[in-house]
Amino acid sequence: MQRERDEDRQMRREEREEARERRREEEELRSQRRREIRRQQLTAYQAPFQRQLPLIPPPPALPLQYQPPAYHVPAASHLSPPPQLIQHAALPIRSSSPISTVLEDGEVLNAFFQYKRRNARTAEGNQRWARVGDTVLAHDWSIADIRAMATGEGVMYQRAIAAGLADGIARRLITELRLYKPEHRRVEEAAGFHED
Repeated sequence: MQRERDEDRQMRREEREEARERRREEEELRSQRRREIRRQQLTAYQAPFQRQLPLIPPPPALPLQYQPPAYHVPAASHLSPPPQLIQHAALPIRSSSPISTVLEDGEVLNAFFQYKRRNARTAEGNQRWARVGDTVLAHDWSIADIRAMATGEGVMYQRAIAAGLADGIARRLITELRLYKPEHRRVEEAAGFHED
């Protein structure tokens, strides 16, 4: 009788031990699955930033200032000096470094509008930036086109208004892009696109 009880206790102890071992194995499998899912999610998140871009040679150097051609001025009368060449002063060109040296304008603008939508304070602001982005991207406007809109006159400004952009947005868009530029550069540097 005592022997049967001891055997019964031993058997229950072994069953509990086996159940504990099974639970440990199941928990270890679940833990491995969770780690694998986290690793996949992290890899999917980091993948766009880890891609290697092909090395592209820099564009050929351009002259820093515009040099208009020289014009021949004919003599007005027999008393005037002989014909001569007149040199015009070089026109100043306002230049700005590009927002990205890696991405095309369309890609930069797409990232810009996504950024503006993410950082909109209200749902209405989010929808407004979505409409503006859709309009700009649908018309395939470049950053130079947006810069031309800022004057409040001219062909690009008229096109923007005709496309449904509000006056204030058409004029302010280039300023918003300038404010976005450091953020875009920071993301590109974090992704390893710049080695400065």
